[in-house]
Amino acid sequence: MQISDDHKYVQMYDNISTVYEGALTAHHKHAQIVLNRLNSIFLKPRSRILDIACGTGKPVSAYFASNGHEVTGIDYSPKMLELARIAVPNATFFQAEMFSWEPPEGRQYDLVAASHCFYNVSVTQVKTMIYKLSLWAKKDGIVVIGMSYIPEVLEREGVLGQRGWAEGFPCNFLGQEFETSSMGHDEAWANLIKSTGLDIIEIDRENCTLGDGSCTEVQFYIVTRRTQANPLLGPFPLPASIDGPANIQPEVWRELSEKKEIDKAYQAICETLHKGPSCHKVLCVSKLNTVPHIPNIEIQQTSELPSSNVQPGSFDCVLLNWILHLVSSPEDYIDNAIKAISPTGNGKVIVIQSTPDNELVNLINKASEGLGLPIQHHGFLLSEAENKLRASGFQNINYIRTQASIQTFCSLQGQERIDSAANILSRVFTADESLQEQLKERLKNLLKVHFSFKSSGEITCQGAILVAERE
Repeated sequence: MQISDDHKYVQMYDNISTVYEGALTAHHKHAQIVLNRLNSIFLKPRSRILDIACGTGKPVSAYFASNGHEVTGIDYSPKMLELARIAVPNATFFQAEMFSWEPPEGRQYDLVAASHCFYNVSVTQVKTMIYKLSLWAKKDGIVVIGMSYIPEVLEREGVLGQRGWAEGFPCNFLGQEFETSSMGHDEAWANLIKSTGLDIIEIDRENCTLGDGSCTEVQFYIVTRRTQANPLLGPFPLPASIDGPANIQPEVWRELSEKKEIDKAYQAICETLHKGPSCHKVLCVSKLNTVPHIPNIEIQQTSELPSSNVQPGSFDCVLLNWILHLVSSPEDYIDNAIKAISPTGNGKVIVIQSTPDNELVNLINKASEGLGLPIQHHGFLLSEAENKLRASGFQNINYIRTQASIQTFCSLQGQERIDSAANILSRVFTADESLQEQLKERLKNLLKVHFSFKSSGEITCQGAILVAERE
């Protein structure tokens, strides 16, 4: 079972570690049928298996290890892992929180399983994890997600006829009180999964009763295949065109990001500039953020391309720093970035935009629906940039996933935190006071759920760094 970013859940799952398996006998019987089918149809001998939130190791890790596969499992509960290591001694287990864990040495897997591990996270966080699962699977690899729902709970929480999800409600599981939970219909899960670029192969459903007879749940396993070369270019399907540009308000952005934790993002940029072909002279193009001093690298800053201050052909690298969604012609910016690079040598273009699961972007996008404001689609911008760069001879293209945290609201609590965040976020992309008021009311509802799962008060800004090198 999964542990959320709130560490108190670790103790709760430790508490149920010894009764967990016995209470879920019916669930495990159904899981066994699904695992048999996965093994016989989709896996070759000695396949690599990753079991997310593996719990006691049963049924997923134990099944695949007993069938000769190379199994890795992660879980946040020490007591669950103690039982897993005893039950499945020939598997490798890590104590880790799934949102921060990364496979060693960038390893990818033939099958990634996430069985019953998303109950204490928001739909937004689920989306982040599904993108991670997809990235951890090999191209054409299998991702299987198992969950359950209690029909009475969804009816009580009023989701029928809506998007099929309930969030932020209290739940009792095997005698443990979980303050904040999430639950959705399998159809709602299927729609979310499709947006991440995974192709659904089948959905297997079964009614299962807990061992204590307290309730009957609909358990389902959604079997998918990774067909997208790069899930970070979503959400899918990509549109033919997008709205734009976003009309950002610089003063509001500075107010929002005054406590933005960006060290990891800039560390990734620094490592990228020093890796591979030398970048002694770099042009940074940004309307909002500047890149701090980087040793042994000369950085020239500009907010426009073309610019009278930019000499064509005089740079080793051009860094387009969170700008393509803010300009009317992103294609021209890519063209002018290429022109700014010296015609001799390898040359490098770096493009930084948001990932499809960026919490800040998605909060504002959701609140903006139907109000005539541009809906941001950074994956489309990255896709267009990649296509143009490849056509211009930049064949070596890689992506780095990174993130920063907006911590402006961490010192606040309760309704004050919600109101303050809604007030600032409603003004980021419009100066129209009427639209701001509508956005503010919508954002309050969205932020209430967001902060119920993010007790720290952070809003995460996940980003993708496209690195294109001309060989």
